[in-house]
Amino acid sequence: MLIIQRNETGAAWLPAIILSCFTCAVALGADDAGDVKVQSPPAASQAETDARDQLRKSLEKQESNLRMQHEKLKKLFDSGAVSLREVDKAKEDLEKVRQQLATLVKDSGGPQPVEPPVLQVDPLQFLAQQIQKTVEEIEQQRNALKSLMASLKTARTEIANVTEVLNLLIVERQTAKQTVHPLIIAARDYLNVPYEFGGTSAEGIDCSGLVYKSLATIGIDAPRTAAALFGFGKEVALTEMQPGDLVFFANTYKPGISHIGIFLGSDRFLHASGRDKGVIISSLVEKYYIEHFAGVRRVTMSEGK
Repeated sequence: MLIIQRNETGAAWLPAIILSCFTCAVALGADDAGDVKVQSPPAASQAETDARDQLRKSLEKQESNLRMQHEKLKKLFDSGAVSLREVDKAKEDLEKVRQQLATLVKDSGGPQPVEPPVLQVDPLQFLAQQIQKTVEEIEQQRNALKSLMASLKTARTEIANVTEVLNLLIVERQTAKQTVHPLIIAARDYLNVPYEFGGTSAEGIDCSGLVYKSLATIGIDAPRTAAALFGFGKEVALTEMQPGDLVFFANTYKPGISHIGIFLGSDRFLHASGRDKGVIISSLVEKYYIEHFAGVRRVTMSEGK
């Protein structure tokens, strides 16, 4: 206890008052210390906020793109261009991104995004579209078949015309009391036979195979290839050509003698033309055959013995 004696002027009371005030201040401080409250943790940093905003923008962009893709696939599904599975997959991807976006917004305390309604595919509508698609496919097949039948009709007409030309040439010779060369008669049986490289039958035949088999039919044992047949018979000048002579062509599908036919008269010759035409009658004055013409050979019965 501090005892201060009063002096004559009464100034001894001042230190006592100061000490009393100090003691009260210490007591008040002690009371306040017992009432100290724990402060809440600091708010999220600016970097975290920026990262959340960037993620939100990315998800919003993904959601927009997936929504447009889903709408596009629904339209394609309506036209029959895509399957229902593809539409459902796009919808599933869209829902995943929307859930992620909703979770992010909820955690950040922001407003929840409003999801546009997703239209469901009507099973009856889907069935009707599939039926319509099937009907259209059947109609396309029917039109293709009609076109094919028209082509076959044209082909039959062309075959009939070619056959008629050959028959007329034979009749002309017979009417003029000129003997039709037996090689022409033998080769006529192969008219319209399909082309087959290396073939020698009515199932398929090539140019040299046609001549080889026709010569064999009239008893002449001849070489098999066009190049060998070129050196087999007697050379004949163009001015002395006769029906039944062999006409040769060079540099068609390979260098050298590569194609052969049987001359019918009146600039016509019979030959196995190619894979798309088979055995047909062509004209020697066509530009292609003039450019590749190589010469004429004549084979007689004596040369086949």
